[in-house]
Amino acid sequence: MDSYVFCIASKKSAQRLAKEMNDINTFCPEKKSPEKYGVMGDKFVLLNEIGEAAGVLLDAKVISLLKKYEECIDFIHFTDQYSGYRLAEDTQPIKLPDVKRMLIFAFNFPSNSSKNLDEIESMKPLLQLVFYSIDKV
Repeated sequence: MDSYVFCIASKKSAQRLAKEMNDINTFCPEKKSPEKYGVMGDKFVLLNEIGEAAGVLLDAKVISLLKKYEECIDFIHFTDQYSGYRLAEDTQPIKLPDVKRMLIFAFNFPSNSSKNLDEIESMKPLLQLVFYSIDKV
């Protein structure tokens, strides 16, 4: 995995992630529109450190899944600087946090009350996206 921080998130989640996650807060201060990559800017926000990384990661397969499952995808976060959530502002860390390489996918699955297995089965391409991304990164 190359060194970069990348996140594409729903607008609501992007606000929260930018505040709460150390790596996104530090390396991705700007929220950008993903429209130039073919993703709807009214649904998603792009938070990335390196512009070229977004061009590579948001290929035709990923973009088609983002469009098809826009309501199901909360965020996709790739990073080599993951150190968890930010500490409270008044708390001083004793040592620098250890960082890890992480791929985090957050999906909104159908409600638990749904008895329709076909609805859940239809989300299989999202799981395939996870494995596709692991191979790509």
